Amino acid sequence: MKHILLFEDEHDLGIMLRRTLEKRGYYVTVTARLNDARQMLERAKFDLIIVNILLPDGTAFEVMEMAKQRGIRTFLMTGSSTMQRPRPLTKLSAASDVSK
Repeated sequence: MKHILLFEDEHDLGIMLRRTLEKRGYYVTVTARLNDARQMLERAKFDLIIVNILLPDGTAFEVMEMAKQRGIRTFLMTGSSTMQRPRPLTKLSAASDVSK
């Protein structure tokens, strides 16, 4: 089973996304904090990371750096439909991005 690390700081949305992905056969770990994710990435193997561009305690840039070092693909989300992808994120090559 593929393991996804999902960054979502809106609790209800995180639950909905987790349930949707689990119904499709994925194992999902949800976190809202970059510091928690650092520990999770040390302890578990993830196949994909879904991350908001802006996090309560950091940015997707930091997450994508960690993912790149471990060979994990990333998928970006943002709550803003008009937000341009920051240049550092473009250089890190997210698999895709979507406005939520």
